[in-house]
Parts: sequence; C-alpha cells; structure tokens
Amino acid sequence: MTETLSIKEVAEALGLSRQAIYNKLDKEFKPYLHIVNGKKRLDKAVLDSYSSNEVSTSSDKNLTEIVNLLSSELTQKNKQIEELQEQISKLVEQNKELTSSVQNLTDSLKAVQIVHAQEQKLLLESESSSKKKKFGLFRKNKKQN
Repeated sequence: MTETLSIKEVAEALGLSRQAIYNKLDKEFKPYLHIVNGKKRLDKAVLDSYSSNEVSTSSDKNLTEIVNLLSSELTQKNKQIEELQEQISKLVEQNKELTSSVQNLTDSLKAVQIVHAQEQKLLLESESSSKKKKFGLFRKNKKQN
C-alpha cells in the first residue's frame, strides 16, 4: 500500500488550511483519497501533483500580473517623460529669452558706463578749467595789489 497522509499533514505540507484540503477532496484530490479506519487520508503523491500544478498555474498568473503591471508602469513613465520633455523645451526657451534680456541689459549698462565716464571726464575738465580761470583771476588781482 502507498504511503498516506492525514488531512492536517497535507495542509501543512502544501501551506493550505485543512478546510481548503477538504474543499479539494471532491475534485482535484479525489484520485488520491483513501479511507483508512474510517478516516480520510491522501496518497503522498498528492503533494507532487498539487505542487507542480499550482506552481505552473501560479507562475502563469504571476507572470501575467507582472507583465500587466510593468506595461501600466511603462505607460505612466512614457507620459512622465513626455511631460518632462515639454517642461525642458519651455525652460530652454525661457533660458534663451533670459539670456537675450541679460545681453541687452549688459549692452545698455556698458553704454551707460561709457556715457558716465565721458560725463565725468567733461566735469573734471570743466572743474579744472574753472579752477584755472579762478586761479588766473586771483593772480591778476594779486599782481594789481
């Protein structure tokens, strides 16, 4: 006779509840069911059968879920990339405008500095000329005295 396991042992081995095992007795586990001394027992081969079927089904479901999740995330990332590219384009355009404005302001500032320097030069020349005239008048007055 083949080795059999109790419902509890099968549940522990498969990581399922005892109720889950009882639910499977009429369908999946029926070929492995034996009644020994009035108690339900399952052929040990149920472990290999269930594990291989469950892994295959579980793997397929997991892969499908993973593919769907990754596809969704990829779509979201593509949208984010498009939004970021638009933002970058706007920022590049703003940067060009600001650079142009800064260049215009720099040119204006240079022109103002040149005018200011010329005004200072004229002012100094005017003050120097005025001092010379005053000094000249002062000398004439001294000579007359």
